[in-house]
Amino acid sequence: STWGLVVLGLLAFGFALKISDAFSRVWLVAWSAATLIVIALARIIAARLLRSMIGDGGIFSRRIAIVGATKLGARFAEHVGAAENGISIVGLFEAGLPDNGDDHDEAVAGDLSALELAARNGEIDDIVIAAPRASRAEMDRLARRLSSLPVSISICPNTHWLDHTGGAVTSVGGASVLSLYRRPLEGWGSILKTIEDFVLGAILLVALSPVLLLVAIAVKLQGKGPILFAQQRHGFNNAVFRIYKFRTMTVAEDGEAIQQAQKDDVRITPLGKFLRRYSLDELPQLFNVIRGEMSLVGPRPHALAHNHQYAQLIENYSGRHKVKPGITGWAQVNGYRGETSENELMEQRVNYDLSYIDSWSLWFDFKILLMTIMAVVFPKNAV
Repeated sequence: STWGLVVLGLLAFGFALKISDAFSRVWLVAWSAATLIVIALARIIAARLLRSMIGDGGIFSRRIAIVGATKLGARFAEHVGAAENGISIVGLFEAGLPDNGDDHDEAVAGDLSALELAARNGEIDDIVIAAPRASRAEMDRLARRLSSLPVSISICPNTHWLDHTGGAVTSVGGASVLSLYRRPLEGWGSILKTIEDFVLGAILLVALSPVLLLVAIAVKLQGKGPILFAQQRHGFNNAVFRIYKFRTMTVAEDGEAIQQAQKDDVRITPLGKFLRRYSLDELPQLFNVIRGEMSLVGPRPHALAHNHQYAQLIENYSGRHKVKPGITGWAQVNGYRGETSENELMEQRVNYDLSYIDSWSLWFDFKILLMTIMAVVFPKNAV
């Protein structure tokens, strides 16, 4: 390989100049291994970047679904679809709004359920609502229903907006539209977030491997039971994945009814109390980060039973799933971690999560990571 040739070349260069004795064999082996790891990481990151940029749904393409089987929707599709700007029209979707059934040549791709399924499957980047006769209440209901989808949502108010470029909030294919929700972490932001997670996640995994090993041994020695606790959680776009933690309880629950861990919970082992106090039980989630199921920073994922419960009680709760869940988050570093015995506490946690999503930046993530270190060293609400 190229790496092997470089190492051999450097060795030959060192022998030729008679400077090889200045470097120990241990240093040479360590340098070679580190270089190999860096090269491997760089190749993986480069491959991911290329797939993100040139693949379906990449930063140079936008797939648009139009809600409203109307003349306005058909005209918008024709206007935008004719532009040579990497935009493709997924189809017109029936929404039960006024103007449906107008005479137009576009076939209806499906109803709102079909639209939501396509968005969940990653087949849509933007949704444009084209229903000029819909009432404000109808538009509000529709917007709330679609708001949890990880896509940008806009309104095409009326026909003259199609060719008017002034005064619009945003533009889709040269047509001005009123933006309701922006897709979080799109384009280069998504790529930077992926690099941050993969590179920092790999560095932390290597650096903390001695701690992981010691904790694993301690959990094993405390008694019978598995070292790791695995539980299903909802992740990005409501996809279900298995989260990993060091086991801190005598009972592992993963059913329809799960009791939250509480202060002085009898199920928590003595070692588990220590691990939870300093969040050491969360370290195996670095593997979830490397696998692409989680981020270092993001809304904390909840057990499926709790997720379903809070989705019924808290407005915009599902908006947390527009990004990958995180090992730490903006809510956690602001004191909202551990048990949430009251709905008001969960509402505050959700508000912090949604604020993080709306305000994301690379520097914001670094700030949260630094605040997390302080919170781990000086824990307050760990359970």
